[in-house]
Amino acid sequence: EALCGFQIKILHFNNHEIVVRSNPGENVITPGLVMKVPEEGMPVYQKPYMRGHLYIKFDVEFPRVSQISSDLKSLGNILPGPTLPSSAPEKASSLLPFDPHEVDPATRTDKQAYEEDDEQARAHQGGGGGVQCAHQ
Repeated sequence: EALCGFQIKILHFNNHEIVVRSNPGENVITPGLVMKVPEEGMPVYQKPYMRGHLYIKFDVEFPRVSQISSDLKSLGNILPGPTLPSSAPEKASSLLPFDPHEVDPATRTDKQAYEEDDEQARAHQGGGGGVQCAHQ
């Protein structure tokens, strides 16, 4: 399945079913690989209508090198059959590569957001913006 493709169903914490599919030749799932399912993760803080990404870490056991053929059909005969139906469901989620340095736009905080918070705090303090030095 890691080489020939798979389709699995994941029960989300809010009880909806997520169908995750990897087509043959699309991804090679290796041990410890992390992939993401966009917008299927936890709700975003103070934005419950938005969701972050769902991250999946794979635990894979590969056959010995002597058993692997470069031909997928031969490989399919060597390995147990995939759990991949012949057609993808209408709402199958795609797996995308995970970059640990990428910031999820739904949960991103940036300098502008902090500056807006500072401006609001100054407005509540009367606009003075803190302690002033007295001139003599």
